[in-house]
Amino acid sequence: MTAILLVNHSSNLILKDYYKDYYNKRLINTLMKLVLTDIDSKKGVIRLFGENKKGEKIIVKDDGFKPYFYVKDLPAKKIKKLKIGDYKIVSVKKLGDKHKVTVNESKGVKPISEKIKSLGGKVKEKDIPFTQRYLIDKDLTMLKGFDSDKLKKCGFKWEPRVMAFDIETGNKKGVPDSSIDEVLMISIWTNYGVKKLLINGKEFDDKRVQSFKNEKAMLKEFNRLIKETNPSIIATYNGDMFDWPFIRDRMNNHGIKRDYGVDGSTMTIINRGVSSTARIKGLSHVDLYVFVNKILSANLKTSTLDLGSVSEELIDNTKKEMDWDEFYSEWDKGNLKRIVEYSLTDAKVTYELFNKLKPILFELARMVNQPLYETCRSSYSSLVENYLIKRAKEFNETIPRLPSRSTVGARHKTSFTGGYVHQPEAGIYEDIAVVDFRSLYPTIIVSYNIGPGTISTKGLKIKVDGREHHFNQEEKGFIPSVVKDLVKTRAEIKKELRKKKDPLLEARSYAIKTVTNATYGYLSYPRSRWYCFDCSESITALGREHIKKVIDKAVKAGFGVCYGDTDSAFLTLGDRTKKELEAFLKKINKELPGIMELELERICPRGLFVAGKKGKKGVKKRYALIDEEGELIIKGFEFVRGDWSNISKKTQYRVFQALLKDNSRSKAISVVKKVVNKLRENKVPIKDLVLRTQLTKNINQYKSIGPHVAVAKRLAEKGYPVSAGTIINYVVIEGEGLIREKARTVDEVKEQGLKPDAEYYIHHQVIPAVDRVLDVLEVSGEEFEKQKQEKLADFL
Repeated sequence: MTAILLVNHSSNLILKDYYKDYYNKRLINTLMKLVLTDIDSKKGVIRLFGENKKGEKIIVKDDGFKPYFYVKDLPAKKIKKLKIGDYKIVSVKKLGDKHKVTVNESKGVKPISEKIKSLGGKVKEKDIPFTQRYLIDKDLTMLKGFDSDKLKKCGFKWEPRVMAFDIETGNKKGVPDSSIDEVLMISIWTNYGVKKLLINGKEFDDKRVQSFKNEKAMLKEFNRLIKETNPSIIATYNGDMFDWPFIRDRMNNHGIKRDYGVDGSTMTIINRGVSSTARIKGLSHVDLYVFVNKILSANLKTSTLDLGSVSEELIDNTKKEMDWDEFYSEWDKGNLKRIVEYSLTDAKVTYELFNKLKPILFELARMVNQPLYETCRSSYSSLVENYLIKRAKEFNETIPRLPSRSTVGARHKTSFTGGYVHQPEAGIYEDIAVVDFRSLYPTIIVSYNIGPGTISTKGLKIKVDGREHHFNQEEKGFIPSVVKDLVKTRAEIKKELRKKKDPLLEARSYAIKTVTNATYGYLSYPRSRWYCFDCSESITALGREHIKKVIDKAVKAGFGVCYGDTDSAFLTLGDRTKKELEAFLKKINKELPGIMELELERICPRGLFVAGKKGKKGVKKRYALIDEEGELIIKGFEFVRGDWSNISKKTQYRVFQALLKDNSRSKAISVVKKVVNKLRENKVPIKDLVLRTQLTKNINQYKSIGPHVAVAKRLAEKGYPVSAGTIINYVVIEGEGLIREKARTVDEVKEQGLKPDAEYYIHHQVIPAVDRVLDVLEVSGEEFEKQKQEKLADFL
């Protein structure tokens, strides 16, 4: 149920009501306080999408706000006379050294500003999105309360109605084709009592299951559920690229409308380069996969971002899995019990994952003042830019224009030296103290007042690669000031969290950390409004200087240094105590400028660093540690990569456990021996031997034919649809010939009783996963030295 409130420039309230119940005065009063869920503009009129405490959705229209920009170096009398077609200037207001120029329509900004430029005027802030400008000027915040009568913010506690759904489609031969394949099932899970599975053409006796005679009837019911149960948010996992486009095509095939928008508009698929997004006006579609991929993935242990892997790590919820051949076999036989549980679990896990990430998503949306739909699809740079635009007015900062294509191209060609790396010596170390700078680059920005607005011909001088950069130290810059606020706010939140755990404060802290730490990268992002090469180069130079000083001082203080990278140093305590370490950190922090601080991250009883291909020098970002709680911390190894077989990853993990947790070299070697024997005895499950590789282009574009391409070609010849993006699963079997000639699908291996190639898995999977780890034993392990083997392969 939707009503439209029209608020015009004189603040007179007019109610255009499509439902007579809304003429009830008491009900109209309840509409005044809403939560702001979405915003857009249509024909120059701002539309605010809101929801009241009853969950009823309201559209507030404001036709009294007009677009504007700023002009310098041109008299007001020359500006006022301008008119281009139907576009005209509404007002010109003097503001210091510039004029605020307001036009009658947003489409008129470009032609009028271009004309002003041709007359010699300097135009500023002409490319700020109309809706973003509105939110800033009206001081309204997304996902917070506002009074629809006064158009002012107000308190509002919102409990959104959330629906998660997932579809299963029909195609026994691989990638579903929405032009011919049907939707078999739609699983739905909500926080308002609807938990059901819609099934196409099958009967199943379960109160959670609703059966339909055909796909069309099922899709109509899905439509009805969205419209009548009135969700505030619809959550999916990869819904942008799969579920929604597939549903759109199938509904188009049946002539079914997708008019879910609060304004009655159709759910649309918007193409954004190689990706697409599913947009519903006034109803937030949150694709969790996009958010995980763009924002969270860098902090996850898993590199495989499917729903099962991500949910297992974030919510400790193992998703029920079924092989596709097993799924279709059970479907054809009518054995639906496992299929029903599998499908319902997909929707349930998607809902639970949304619930876990909701506080972070909401805090980010409020912080950068974007609709939830945009926030969950934003990159780090987009989040930073929107936050800076939001804060610019507060600091009287003129927002720079977006760079031109040629400017972006030129910026892409520039480069500068990154962080300092202290190369490790390969080996196993004990009593490692990991110390790192708290938000190194953001605190350098603040402490040295580095930003585009502080570049000067005098002041702080930083020499980098023969170049000199100067930064004014007398007046705080816009970006340093904003970053300082963020760092200070997060420190206060962390102080509160030490007193009492609070999920909302934790989410706020994470949101602030995300934007703060991304600010440095934003300064060097070629498409950034506040791009600054001099700033980025200076920040990294200062970062290198500070971490080198820490390492030098640590050595002089009697600590060992086994590794260092950008903002952290791995110190070995030796005979030094934790108390002496803390005294060392305290001394360092007294000497640091501004808000910079060196912290003790953790003490690890044991750690392992492996050698590179040549010599004994260790490899950057490739190490394993065990902390005081017995948890393994693994960086840069196959265990956290998705392109190795399970047997190689499991073996590597067990070797780490043996070396770091059990401190047993002999046990580590025994782990590998047992796996090798199992492979040769054909006792390793097929699922642990499957290799997964994604096609990066269409198969006819490959010049070099790898095993996954060879398998994909055979699948295509059999009628299976394969294309760029398809993940190919295969197993290498025994026999003569090249690896690509021995690659088979899992179905082929099972159906034909083919035997996996044990020697391939030993020498190309297991040994490569552990040889550099066990090579360390030649340096520090007696057992391995006694074998007098040059290569692990010979030993096995």
